[in-house]
Amino acid sequence: MEKNKSKLIYVIFIGSLFVLVLALAINNRKQGKKLQITINQSKQIQTHLLALKHSVKTSYQSNEKTLRDIEVEDSKQQKYLLSKIIGKEPKLTLVITELNCEPCINPAIEHIRKFIDNVGKEQVIVLVSYNNFRNYYLFHRTAKLSCKVYNIKQGALNLPADKVNLPYILKIDTGLKTSQVFIPVKGFDAPTTDYFKVMTETLEHLTN
Repeated sequence: MEKNKSKLIYVIFIGSLFVLVLALAINNRKQGKKLQITINQSKQIQTHLLALKHSVKTSYQSNEKTLRDIEVEDSKQQKYLLSKIIGKEPKLTLVITELNCEPCINPAIEHIRKFIDNVGKEQVIVLVSYNNFRNYYLFHRTAKLSCKVYNIKQGALNLPADKVNLPYILKIDTGLKTSQVFIPVKGFDAPTTDYFKVMTETLEHLTN
């Protein structure tokens, strides 16, 4: 029952994003006709629109997928199966690769920090993809996250979200099934803030 409520909240959130995309598109078209915005502003809005549409579509396509029980590595070069680190409770998971740009990674990390402050580090893991262990270890040290951070092979989760080349967030349950996938859009922070607000409220509701 609670799982269905959580899924419903996520569907409403994604639906709201889709409505936002439509509203922005209509507004952009109206403003363009009135010549009230510059060409550069129009292009910027259009870029955000396309990115947001792609984010919503790919997030939805990455939901309800069962992940392979891949191998992960910690900062001490100890290796574990994904199922082992998920354990007995679902984990909100931030996925980052070394191909992601720094302006994309930093906001995602800050959101995860705030989420951890609200719900605790036990509810969160971070999966990063660095081909060189030294680079992974450097990230691990500089990010200074209180939750567990593991290194995985590039594209190991094999989700549509992996092809977007942006950090993304998802929930992984004890059966390694994905849900509530969300891909933040660079330079458009409001939906990401709303997503973490929804996730925090959902988790608080489930634990109270």
